[in-house]
Amino acid sequence: MNALFFLFVCYLLSPKIDLITLAGAAIRPEDFISLVALLIYLNKKNRRPVHIPPWVRSYIVLIILGLISALVNFQREGAVSMLFGVRLIQYLVWFFIIFESSATLNPRVMRASFLLLSSIFILWGGLEYFGFIEKIGKFAGASQRLTINTTGPFETSVMLAILAYATPQAAVGSILVIMIYLTQARVTVLAAVTSFLAMRPGRGLVIAIVGGIMAMAIAAPLMSLLKESRFAESQSPVAMVQLLADGWRKVPAVEDPAYYRDRFLTGDTLFHYLYDTDGDLSFKMRAVRWPLVVKSTLYSPIHFVIGWGPGAWGVALDSYYVRIFGETGILGLAAFLWWLITMFRGLHR
Repeated sequence: MNALFFLFVCYLLSPKIDLITLAGAAIRPEDFISLVALLIYLNKKNRRPVHIPPWVRSYIVLIILGLISALVNFQREGAVSMLFGVRLIQYLVWFFIIFESSATLNPRVMRASFLLLSSIFILWGGLEYFGFIEKIGKFAGASQRLTINTTGPFETSVMLAILAYATPQAAVGSILVIMIYLTQARVTVLAAVTSFLAMRPGRGLVIAIVGGIMAMAIAAPLMSLLKESRFAESQSPVAMVQLLADGWRKVPAVEDPAYYRDRFLTGDTLFHYLYDTDGDLSFKMRAVRWPLVVKSTLYSPIHFVIGWGPGAWGVALDSYYVRIFGETGILGLAAFLWWLITMFRGLHR
């Protein structure tokens, strides 16, 4: 197998656990795999010249703005902000590595590799779901939500959605779609199912039939799962807007993200701003945290422009738009939106 592609498969398969912790940031197994792949790539003779598309250039701008924000806020946030900013470089590096490996990659090997990956994750997910193995990562305490080898259900859902596109077998794809549901990452579930059926109508029909047969076979436990899932507790869009407006009126604008991390992530101050803890507690917590981050950034001129630094607001804001604004300010948010626009412009069916 192509060495670089083999390392990419290892990168996807490696468990996302912290090996070395540095002031809130961590070095994980995939960091070492990325380093080995980069060294092989840099020492490869006769590398292909890389045409950098507009969406990659805009992503590089986003990375640069993040590092500038980390430097501006270095006195307060220290090296941890730089580490969070550098991690985006790691993701970008894989673009060049896979571009190089694709020149000599056998398509059959690629398809077989993704099928093997999908099968491993299906087995891993099944063992986790039925309690034969423990969950790993930062959100191991998330009950009745699949996490497999990542640090949380949302990362798992995105990874499984990508594999559902890459895996050629419809039956395997249908199981992956069900597993995406078991992560209960609501936005990803909706996006994955909608886009998968829209982009692949033929396969979508097959998956709908297979999924329907499987759903009938497990109808009773599925209905029980639906009643106990986050989907059953989800707020309506109108209720979400009302909660956000209420949160905006009540929460303060803080002068240091450390106060937010101490009181609104790990402390109990957050619960003083909640109307109640019934129903969709997940979104009710976001309706407090998101307005606080936005107000704190909006009301500080220098941070409105360049943000508070990568990682300043903790590891889980559950909205990348809020995160990018809070970390890199209006400049970073503009660069992020421009990246999305250029990427969608470059998509092919």
